[in-house]
Amino acid sequence: MNDYYLIGTTLAHSLSREIHDGFGAYSYDLKELTDSELDYFVRGKAYEGINVTIPHKRRAALLCDSLSEVAARTRSVNTIVNKAGVLHGYNTDYDGFLYLLDNSNIEVKDKDIYVLGDGGSAQTVRAALQDKGVKCVALFSHADIDKGVSGRADIVVNCTPVGMFPGSDASPADLNKIKGVNVVIDLIYNPARTRLLLQAERLGIKAVGGLKMLVAQAAKSCELFCGKLIDNAEIECLCDKISKKNRNIVLIGMGGAGKSTLAEAVAGLTNTEAVDTDSELERMTGLTVPQLLEIDGEVNFRRLEREVVKGLFMRRGIVVAAGGGAALDDDNLNTFKENGVVVYLACPVESLQAEGRPLYPSREALIRVFEERKEKYEKAADIIFYNDHTKNIDETARELINEITCY
Repeated sequence: MNDYYLIGTTLAHSLSREIHDGFGAYSYDLKELTDSELDYFVRGKAYEGINVTIPHKRRAALLCDSLSEVAARTRSVNTIVNKAGVLHGYNTDYDGFLYLLDNSNIEVKDKDIYVLGDGGSAQTVRAALQDKGVKCVALFSHADIDKGVSGRADIVVNCTPVGMFPGSDASPADLNKIKGVNVVIDLIYNPARTRLLLQAERLGIKAVGGLKMLVAQAAKSCELFCGKLIDNAEIECLCDKISKKNRNIVLIGMGGAGKSTLAEAVAGLTNTEAVDTDSELERMTGLTVPQLLEIDGEVNFRRLEREVVKGLFMRRGIVVAAGGGAALDDDNLNTFKENGVVVYLACPVESLQAEGRPLYPSREALIRVFEERKEKYEKAADIIFYNDHTKNIDETARELINEITCY
């Protein structure tokens, strides 16, 4: 048997095994348990330690023989250590959240804070905030969220699973309805940028995801499991490694800008896979892009394109050359950004070729489309990368990789 586990109901997309393997201290596995199976497993004590995730944290607190001060106060346990048959419960989410605040330079003292959710994670966050000197913490239940959150707050923290992959189209709140917000924290780590965080970015609000909290709480669990001390540098190194491994690179821009060629070169240098959305669309339908546009028109083409994008971005760590119009669709752009860095491959219009491109069959049409799209591409991009096609492709790919590394 394995010595250590993560238990929860749905763990297919969890990063916990990868994180604990990164600390390299013990064997670690994932075990999905229903509510009815939870008590039997926990009280069976066939483990040295377990981590607990949604939705079992509160029930786990009731199954322990002793609780840490924080676990007792929050009535939430995410770490159980089996010491000679005695189950000791801890709440290392508390430590992880404090780490996230400090590492992200978020000052919370005397701020008004909205906490979305009222489960174990929300109670933990409230306790941590109160211990940091926050005077006003408002908790919103799922019923409150369904009605719509509004009012005024300095900081919003999402402690619900709303927006978690694969249900990442959803958001627990509309930030336009909450005045005064200058920081948004989402405890969700998959996707890296939820719809809530993407809206915050668009509004110029500081947006912080949950990966650092996840790794930091796991580090504290590791210390409890086996006494191995893990310093902040090790936590940051593992965060960076996981982020880069799971991050997609998405090239957007005009058709003919060289996205597919550059994607192949970047993938070759980073030992990843290059994918072209137009090629995937053609493979799925058995028709070329010009044929699809001629038969179904652009509206239906964009619908099919969205389906392809959704399917592709179930994957991680790929380099994607997006069709010229793909990033102009809000749904596609949100999907690109969830776990990806979006790069606008900008180039002089005179370097573009109109031949074989049905949406701009003439030079004049190409220039018109270029002028219509240029600003939209720039606004959509995380990075604008200029390519005048004067350098060889490997040199260009290395320059782009360097820019992405620094992003």
